[in-house]
Amino acid sequence: MLFRLQTLYLLIALFCAAFNMNFYPFWRYDFIAPDGSRLSEPMWLYGLSIFGRSGEVSVVFYAFNFALCLSAALALVSIFLFKNRKRQATLCYAGALVSFIAVATALLASFALKSKLGNDAIESAPELGFYAMTLIPILFFVAARAIAKDEEIATAYQRL
Repeated sequence: MLFRLQTLYLLIALFCAAFNMNFYPFWRYDFIAPDGSRLSEPMWLYGLSIFGRSGEVSVVFYAFNFALCLSAALALVSIFLFKNRKRQATLCYAGALVSFIAVATALLASFALKSKLGNDAIESAPELGFYAMTLIPILFFVAARAIAKDEEIATAYQRL
């Protein structure tokens, strides 16, 4: 039974993770002069892009990319485990944890890059990709809750 509510939640989580893979940026940096004018075009952070050669920034950015890809893979695999609801729920909880780690490492990467560039002349702000990324753990938890309701219905039906 692929057409369940948890499948919709997991598909939305998969699309939110895919939004950050070079489609929508998750962070923007504006370079501002002391008089308030913009010095150059803004710089955007995307997922799945090679960024920088600095040690701590690139390590955190690679951890973000790995966690983002893993959460997308867990959402995709969880969709097709509809016959084994317990394993599907376990993967949903694991996906929520991994996607929370992806959000945390995205924040760490963006703040590490801002400190590396210098805090005085830079304004930074989250973008659409970051907001989509914060929905992923919530969607995994809501999908796990829908799976638990399906399990309750299935066990009640078996008792009859």
